[in-house]
Formats: sequence, structure tokens, C-alpha cells
Amino acid sequence: MMLNKIPLSVRLERLKKGYAADPSYVTSAIRRMADMPVSRYLDAFPEEKRIVFSFARRMGIEAENVTYQELAWHIQKLYKSLGSQTDMLSRAWLHQGLQALAAPMVKAWSAKEEGKIRA
Repeated sequence: MMLNKIPLSVRLERLKKGYAADPSYVTSAIRRMADMPVSRYLDAFPEEKRIVFSFARRMGIEAENVTYQELAWHIQKLYKSLGSQTDMLSRAWLHQGLQALAAPMVKAWSAKEEGKIRA
């Protein structure tokens, strides 16, 4: 693995702009989130957790035992299988599940935009 030295001034400037001081952190954070169990990922969001677990059960998946990445893969597979004739109820169900799954990221992004947290 090759190490890149990033000057402190560049790191501080990146932090000031709201970015990670070291770009390699982003890749690491994405990998950690992908491997995180969905149940732990949604712990602070009980209503969204209930929706996602119900959503997963309807797809035949036990969300308690699946990672975020695995659930995302199943959702993508389901989405690709939807034809143009799919009824609005099915599309609304998929949309509700996706919104619930994205809730922690949306909340974090909103807080960052409001200046409450820094990346």
C-alpha cells in the first residue's frame, strides 16, 4: 500500500471546507458502513427500523442478520425486476423502504448542511 503524505495545511483547509482531512478516510467509512448490520445502522431510528425490517421481510430477508450492503443489493435486484406495468402500490412500498433505509444518512447530511456537524 502506498502512503500519501498530505501537508497539515491542506488537511486543515479540507476540514474547514467540511471534507475529510484525508480522502482515504471516505473509502474506509463507506466500507465500514457497507459491512454494518442493518439492525445496528438503524438503532437510533426506531420507526425507520420498523419500516425497513417490514420491507425486508416482504422481500423474504431477515434484516436482523443482513448487512447494509447485502440489503442494498437485494433492493437493487428488486428494483431492476420491476417492470413498467408495476402498480403504484408496489412503487410506493419500495420508495417508503428506501426512504427509511436512507434516514440516517439524510439526517447526517442535513445536520452537516446546517453546520451542526463537520465531516
